[in-house]
Amino acid sequence: MNYSAGAKVYIDWNIDGDFNDPGEEVGTIPYGVSSVATIPINVPFSGASGATRMRVVAQYISTSDNSLIGPCDVGVWSPSYTEPWFGATEDYSIVVSLLQLFQQHIFGLLDRLPTVFSD
Repeated sequence: MNYSAGAKVYIDWNIDGDFNDPGEEVGTIPYGVSSVATIPINVPFSGASGATRMRVVAQYISTSDNSLIGPCDVGVWSPSYTEPWFGATEDYSIVVSLLQLFQQHIFGLLDRLPTVFSD
C-alpha cells in the first residue's frame, strides 16, 4: 500500500532544545506532494547563534489535515492505535551565524547612507 503524507518543518531558533516557541514551525508540505517541495525560510534576528536542529516530520493522517502534525507526535494504544499510524521524523544539524546576518545588514545600509564631506 502507498499512503500519501503531509509534513512540517521546525527549527529550534533559540537553541533551547524544543520546537514549541513561536516561529519555530517554519514550513508545511501539503498532503499528496510526491517528490520535491520548496520551503522558503526566513532567519529571525533573535540573538541566538550556534549549532541547532531542524526537524522534518512526515505523517499519514486519515483526514489529510496538516494542522494535526506536531514536532513530537506518537501513536497511542488505547485499545487500538490512535493516529498518526505511519510517519517519519528526521533531525538535521544547522548552524545559525549572526555575524553573517549582521554583516549583510550593514552592507545593505551603507548603500542608503548620505555622503558627508568635511575639510
